[in-house]
Amino acid sequence: MTEPIRFDTDSRPGGCRLAFGIYDPDNYFAGASVTYRFESSTGGNPAQCGNQGTHQMPIQRTSRAFGPSIRIDTDNRPGGCVLTFALSSPTATMGIEVDYSSDGNRGQCGNALPFPGLPSVVDNSGAVRIVIDTDDRPGGCQLQLRLRSF
Repeated sequence: MTEPIRFDTDSRPGGCRLAFGIYDPDNYFAGASVTYRFESSTGGNPAQCGNQGTHQMPIQRTSRAFGPSIRIDTDNRPGGCVLTFALSSPTATMGIEVDYSSDGNRGQCGNALPFPGLPSVVDNSGAVRIVIDTDDRPGGCQLQLRLRSF
């Protein structure tokens, strides 16, 4: 798994920037396409979710690269941000594990797993959607990713 990425952007000023990329020196993900879609939640304040849209996650063999960054500023305004990972591959032998959990009020982390370490899988059969709404409630959300072969 990647190092944990923790979201706790409550009523303090500012937010967090985040970008994704896959370093694949063995060309395991050849021909695959991985995207991350970022949008405000229904009824949410769109200003909390910077650079909304669907972004391509670069897959590089020779160097590390990142796709467009998104900005998460889910403070005490209504709603939050929705982040969806999707994969399209010519084979059904690869995926991305998404381990998303809460370390406080679970209501801040939509679609969080009941326990860390039980990841959801992004593959040809389905995307994984998480909601980040870390406002003035205690705790935050934690995200980890891992490439997976079946």
